Amino acid sequence: MKYISEQSKKPGLIERITLDNVKGFIQGYSQLFLKWLSERIYPRYRWEQIVYRRTKSAICMDIGECEECGCEMIGKTMEDRPCEGGCYPEMKNSSSWNNYKIEKNIKLFK
Repeated sequence: MKYISEQSKKPGLIERITLDNVKGFIQGYSQLFLKWLSERIYPRYRWEQIVYRRTKSAICMDIGECEECGCEMIGKTMEDRPCEGGCYPEMKNSSSWNNYKIEKNIKLFK
């Protein structure tokens, strides 16, 4: 009687355990875990605001700081305070953000 791995053209479990496959497995499941974790730490409405803040001024993101006030872009766009240069408002709660998107006709997200 032949083993399943001998009958199939696919390699068996033992043959598939390679350094590249182990690395890929760890990387894939790490990314899945980080996605799951990020959805609990940063709800969608917060991520939307971060993306919106970062896309408001491509020039500021390119140089890494706000042209108006000089604040550092990556960290500043993730905190609750608004940009001192007036580029974007304070971080909003879910309902306020939804109203703001409608009011400002923001269509970055589906």
